[in-house]
Formats: sequence, C-alpha cells, structure tokens
Amino acid sequence: MTKRLPSQLATDETPGLALLGDEVAAMATTQAALLDDLRFEHMRNVEDAVWEFVAECWLDRRNNHVPMFIAQHEIKPFDDVCYVPVEFLTVPSETEVFGIRLLPVDDERIPTVAGDWFGREKPIGSFAAVDVQGTDYRRMAERARRVASHALRVLRIALREHRSIANPQLRFRLGRAHAFAGRFTGWQEREDVAYDLTFAGDLPAVAGSQPVSTMPAEPSTDVGRKADLALRWLERAWFANEPLIGFLYLFFALEALLGDKREGLKAHGLAFRQAMLGHLVTGMFSHPNETWFLYDQVRSGAVHGEDARSLSVYGASCVSPISDSGYALEPNRDWRCTYGCVPGYEPCRRA
Repeated sequence: MTKRLPSQLATDETPGLALLGDEVAAMATTQAALLDDLRFEHMRNVEDAVWEFVAECWLDRRNNHVPMFIAQHEIKPFDDVCYVPVEFLTVPSETEVFGIRLLPVDDERIPTVAGDWFGREKPIGSFAAVDVQGTDYRRMAERARRVASHALRVLRIALREHRSIANPQLRFRLGRAHAFAGRFTGWQEREDVAYDLTFAGDLPAVAGSQPVSTMPAEPSTDVGRKADLALRWLERAWFANEPLIGFLYLFFALEALLGDKREGLKAHGLAFRQAMLGHLVTGMFSHPNETWFLYDQVRSGAVHGEDARSLSVYGASCVSPISDSGYALEPNRDWRCTYGCVPGYEPCRRA
C-alpha cells in the first residue's frame, strides 16, 4: 500500500510511504483501539491522526512521539446521564431494573427540550436513565441505548414468568430521541421506520413485469407452495430489524426452493443447486463456494448457537444481507428468478 504523506510533512524527495500488509493492519488496530478508549473516542478524523503519527515516527525515528500524541488528543472522560424514552412501559415511580433506572414521564430530572420530537406523550410511558461516561456524546448515547436495550430485553424474558402478562404487553421499546442531563440532545431513527410510497408513474409497470407477479395467492402445486414460502421468508428478511436475522431469512427462502430435507449436510447440495439454477435461468455461472461458505459458517453457526454478533460481520461484509436491492445472497442475484421459473426448478431438484 502506498499512501501520500500529510501535506505539512511531505517533500518533493519524500511525497509518500510504501507500507507492508502488517503495517497497514497495525494502523487499523491502532485506530480501533483509540475509538475504544474513552479518552480518545471524541476524535473525528482518527484515520488522519494515526497516519500523521505514523509519518512523524518515520521521519523522526530518534524521538518518542507517543507522549505528544496523547497530550494532543487525550480528553479526560466525564460522567453524564442519558435519558431515553421508553414506549408502552409505564412506571408510577422511579424503578431500578437491570442496571438502569426507569423514571415516570413527569420526573423533574428529565431534561426539557424545545420541540415535540422529545415529547412525553403516549405511547411513551417512562424514561430510562442510564449513567454513562465518555468524551463523545454520540458514542455515549449509543452505549446508553445498548445498555437500556439489554435491560429491556432481559426484562421481557423475565416477565414471561408472570402468568397474567400477555406477549403484546412485552413489546415495550426505546423511543427515537435521547437527551443528557447536560442538555445535549439527539435522536436515532427506529429500525422499523416506514416511509410513504406513492404507487404511480412507472411503478405499476415495474411491479407487473417481475416474475413474482404471476404467483397465485393460493398455490396449487408443490413448486408453487415452496415459492410462496420463499416469498414469505423474503418479505420477513427485508423488514427484519437485525442484519443477521434478515440474512437467515434469506437463506430460509433459498432452502425453501432448493433445499432437500433428506440430506444430512445441506451446504454442498444447496450451493450446487443454486449455481445450476442460476446457469439455467441466466445462462451465467457463479461459483458455489460463496454460498457453501455462508451456509456452513454463518447460517449453520447462527442456528447452532454461535455468537450472532461475530456472525453478523460475515453477513455484512460478504453479502450485505439486507441491501438496497433486496437480493444480496448471490452476487449475480440469479436465484430471484426462480419465483417465475417453475421449469428451471425441477432439474435443479434432481441434480
């Protein structure tokens, strides 16, 4: 990797540096370590700061540049309280639960914010007060929301033991906004946000030209029923709040079409059938290794108890399971055509 030196350090004789792979990896590790350190999480251009540090170390190897870097960028972490509205969960008085404090909406400690985006009206029933420390309010808010989300998640599962509580009563959730006692405010769009769509212009023609437009509401064949099942999994995938869940739903759709429950290990057969079906439908051939890897390492790992947080990295980096196009399991996106290609389905089933 070749990278140009910062303008204040570059010269005609030395305009840039050539870095080895392990040096690039060390820079990335340093950047991540800085953002994980509360003293440096406030840094906005951490990549530029680290690169300037590396350049200075290379140009002047006699001196230790670490103390100067720390003195320039370090800020002492401060404490604050983040208040996040909780919808559909009402408390009559302050209640401490699983590391957070739930406050009634009329509690005087909740900051008063101009505008109606940080309101106290229903469905808001309480506010989660989370003690947080750091040097960047955006990251502090993210940590506070994670702590509050975990507390509500545990609370939902724990309250299932109460026989008089119905599942719909456990759908309480965090609101969009947040505010700190120091009066810093912000908001985060809800994962299940919906926007209005005007169905006009060329959209009806686009929808009618897709293979799925011929699918009946009541399928009468085995292929039709499997395609309908896959369609339902696809819909769930697009509206899943978590990328990993959406990724699994996409694989369930693929398995509904091409899976064979008689098989023991399914990855090989599924990858082969997907590649063959893609060739039959599009005339192109995509290597089945990616499907095999994703099935074996991500789908099976998640289903059989692996850490979903690490698996979601595979999903996001390899296939972007919930992409703008809605079809990202296969790079060529050929398997979407199966919903209107019944003749192409059976040959792959027999393969």
